[in-house]
Amino acid sequence: MSDVDADYLSKLSAHLKVAREGKGWTQTRLAQLLDVSKQTVSQWEMGRGPPTVGNLLRFAALTGVAPGDFFNDISNKLSAHPDIRGRVKAAGRVVPLYEWAQLARALDDPNNFVITDYAATNFTHSTAAFAVKVEDRAMLPSYAVGDIIIVDPEVVPEPGTMVLACVDARYLLRRYRPRSSMKNDADLLALNPDWPAINLEFGGRVVGVATEHCRKGPLVT
Repeated sequence: MSDVDADYLSKLSAHLKVAREGKGWTQTRLAQLLDVSKQTVSQWEMGRGPPTVGNLLRFAALTGVAPGDFFNDISNKLSAHPDIRGRVKAAGRVVPLYEWAQLARALDDPNNFVITDYAATNFTHSTAAFAVKVEDRAMLPSYAVGDIIIVDPEVVPEPGTMVLACVDARYLLRRYRPRSSMKNDADLLALNPDWPAINLEFGGRVVGVATEHCRKGPLVT
């Protein structure tokens, strides 16, 4: 282990312990909340290994600590972690990260939906904001598969904005182009010319506006 890695782990372990004790939690309680073993938490706090990025984001969500605080001194050793740049860059808070298959349940009954993953952000979003990963090629070249998009349901869409829409029980990321002043009279446009436009008027609705785009890529320190 390099001196840089050891220094980072030392700082991180101290930060984790202070945040845990600030909530009045034992290591056992934190392990239960994160669904890991007590021994795993103990290893983190002794500086013998870092939590995964996902567990750090969950820890941030539970404690209210800005996730960026955990990564200010991170070493390049973690740069191979998938999506790390999009998930931790200058992060000030976290929002739920939903799988596309989870969206209907998460949005229809948020109080009873168990959040299992988070995305980091340093922008101001409403408390209703959430994140999704791009999973198709409809919005190439601007939005690549694996990019993280933060969606805010409380932002009103304007012409040309990117929106998350639901059409026939299918969720889509598209550019919004109104056809008239009527609420749902709008086209949903793909940036990829090989994908068709969709009319929102027939059985569709805008869920929210894409307010932040985190591109997939390596960590830049």
